[in-house]
Amino acid sequence: MTGKEIYDAASVLAEVTGKGAYLNIALKKATGRGAHMLVYGVMEKYCLLNRIADELCDKIKNNLRPYMLVGLYCVVNKVAPFAVINKAVSDALTYGGKGAVKGFFTAVLTKADRAEYSLPAPGKKGYDEVRFNLPSWLVGMYKKEFPDSYAEIIDNSEKHRVHIVACCSEEEIRAADPYAEKTQTGYFVKNGETIGKLFEQGKATYMSLGSTLVCEAAGEVKGKKVLDCCAAPGGKSIYLAKKGGKVTSCDVYPHRLRLIEAYAKRMNTVVTVREQDATKKNSDFLSAFDTVLCDVPCSGFGVIDKKRDIVINRTYDDIIALSELQSEIINNCCDYVVKGGVLVYSTCTVFSLENERVVEKFLSGHKEFTLEEEHRYLPDGKGMEGFYVCRMRKN
Repeated sequence: MTGKEIYDAASVLAEVTGKGAYLNIALKKATGRGAHMLVYGVMEKYCLLNRIADELCDKIKNNLRPYMLVGLYCVVNKVAPFAVINKAVSDALTYGGKGAVKGFFTAVLTKADRAEYSLPAPGKKGYDEVRFNLPSWLVGMYKKEFPDSYAEIIDNSEKHRVHIVACCSEEEIRAADPYAEKTQTGYFVKNGETIGKLFEQGKATYMSLGSTLVCEAAGEVKGKKVLDCCAAPGGKSIYLAKKGGKVTSCDVYPHRLRLIEAYAKRMNTVVTVREQDATKKNSDFLSAFDTVLCDVPCSGFGVIDKKRDIVINRTYDDIIALSELQSEIINNCCDYVVKGGVLVYSTCTVFSLENERVVEKFLSGHKEFTLEEEHRYLPDGKGMEGFYVCRMRKN
């Protein structure tokens, strides 16, 4: 562990927690495996570390908090002897032009090393926040929606395997991972160099089981015109194209369209890419598609283990705003479905506010559509994450 690694980790955390940056993008600014490990470590203990920081510091400025969180993570988890940690933190502060507070940090970290802090007992305020590493308002939403199973849903995650869709033989998959577990649409595998090579060769692609089941909900698409309204980065578009659909992939941002194009090229698949805002009417699309997929922007609370920054930066007001955007998208894009065609609505969140309620509101105002199929998938600890999908038919 070095001061530079702690400085890089603190800089990434400052981008994520202070400026709302996406973690995967902010991490690109940190070179070295050590800094990445420190960032992920802090994110996994974020609520605990903040509670300790608030108890041991009367006040701490926002620009110093990321350094403190990294330092506390190292001390609490004893990643190195205290003297090594303290020197590395001091060096990091010097790198960041904050050397004047080194004494303050040493005093706080010393208290942490001696465990001179208390944690909330079960049933007390703040206990669930620390236990689940989630803000209290979000734990409250889980409790309200899943009163008998919220703890299992929050804790159920598979951290050791990834799901892939294969474009090669089963023999090649098992040669890469002899313990690969077959699913309805692909395989759960242990990620590594051999699986990575299949990815690079376009013989396999990383795609969650839930995402593939969203595509399967569209039914038969071979030879049919398919519109993916919010397509980037392109996984579902490519999956549907591989099934024989004539896919048009849309997104509102040009740089995200390039992600779809790169994905299609790697997978040797053809899709038509269009810059299009899913909330704006396109007269060329009216009644032009057999299948329309609205995989809408959502809170992402079905996949929080992959996106811990969501937990930090989302608020309840964000969920309300997202549900309104989701309604706007589905109300707009439903006009692109031909009579007798299919409309698929999906999210990667578990809350009904963005799922069932959006669909119920839509169907109440669009009698020409009937609900054919609806599924809410919950994290099960075996690889399934939180997703929602429903299929509607235009009469």
